[in-house]
Amino acid sequence: MLVARYTLPAHRAAFLLGAGEEADDVVQEAFVKAFRHLSRFRAGEPFGPWLLRIVANETRNLTRSRRRRAALTLRLAGPTGNTLLWGTGRAALRLEGDFGEKTALAIARSAH
Repeated sequence: MLVARYTLPAHRAAFLLGAGEEADDVVQEAFVKAFRHLSRFRAGEPFGPWLLRIVANETRNLTRSRRRRAALTLRLAGPTGNTLLWGTGRAALRLEGDFGEKTALAIARSAH
């Protein structure tokens, strides 16, 4: 009953707060977290604001994750576009050509 009642408002909030196309994922994760932490919910208080706070926090987490992935992708892009560097100093890994681009994209995706 709670899912049916609050899915639409939660989805709207996630979308408006910046989740965009990933609003469905944010809402699903918010409901899972709400369920896991029902013991923290104060009886007698309204459920909607509590859930929407979780949605807002999940959207913020998503936005932060997107920024990290974008920054990582920019750091991986080499000056020629063909050579990619991962790390700094002696620990730097040099990735060449098409293999480097594919590896950089895989690393950027896994940084989520």
